[in-house]
Amino acid sequence: MFYEKRAVKQLDTLCTHSEFLTRNMRRAINEGRAQLESNLTILATIGSTSPFIGLLGTVIGIYDALISISAKGSASLGTVAAPVGEALIMTAIGLTVAIPAILAYNAFIRGNRRFLNKLEGFTHDLHTCLNTGARMDMKNMVYMKNSIQPVHIQTEKASKETTS
Repeated sequence: MFYEKRAVKQLDTLCTHSEFLTRNMRRAINEGRAQLESNLTILATIGSTSPFIGLLGTVIGIYDALISISAKGSASLGTVAAPVGEALIMTAIGLTVAIPAILAYNAFIRGNRRFLNKLEGFTHDLHTCLNTGARMDMKNMVYMKNSIQPVHIQTEKASKETTS
């Protein structure tokens, strides 16, 4: 009994109802953000490293071309064309992997940002509703103007409407 009263008293001194709601909503948003962004690092890594892997293939291909030139002693088209062609194919493969990965990464980031902005708006509306009991509808500004006003203004409007 004593501990229950003490817990209620401490809860009031630790934070207000509004602060409690704000902290928990912020925590939930941060957990959701972390979950949304958890696999994006793989796409970012693939998009940033695959051109360098393709470049490494190019360097190895040109190195092979130079080795074959030195082994045959002549720089004919047949000696150089195959290794250089392979090197260019490695570069193309690296870019073929990198470009879609970067485009997908950017699309997911943009979608996450849009979703999190909507979530922020929802939590703001929910916070207002839980603290004041007022319904917030950001898409319907006429509704907000007419229904979210101090009580004395609402009663004045009601009395004017009934007298006219």
